Amino acid sequence: LQFYNTIDDCLAVRQPNVLLLSGVLQCLPAPWDVLQNLARDNFQTIILDRTPIIEAERDRLTVETVSPRVYPASYPAWFFSRKSFESHIPPGWAIDVEFDAVDRQLLDGVEIVFKGFGIIRQQ
Repeated sequence: LQFYNTIDDCLAVRQPNVLLLSGVLQCLPAPWDVLQNLARDNFQTIILDRTPIIEAERDRLTVETVSPRVYPASYPAWFFSRKSFESHIPPGWAIDVEFDAVDRQLLDGVEIVFKGFGIIRQQ
């Protein structure tokens, strides 16, 4: 097992064919831009686990505030509409598998469904 500070650092010395993003995409300021950029690398499969999906027409951006007892910080927290999620699958890629993730969270009193997706490069 090897850890790298960035995906680019890893790609400089290794050529993995699978990328796992677990509970990450929704914490990025521009998640769809990142996904599009990662799809240009040589991965054959991207696994998106612990991804919040909401029943809405569009994505919803919120702010996650970390408890000051842990450390003082706040982060973007995206909740993705299924329609938006599917429309942002990069060209040349397709959802191969979908599964339920273990996470549960309430947003305005409504339970959010967290999903996992395996997306694969189309040959």
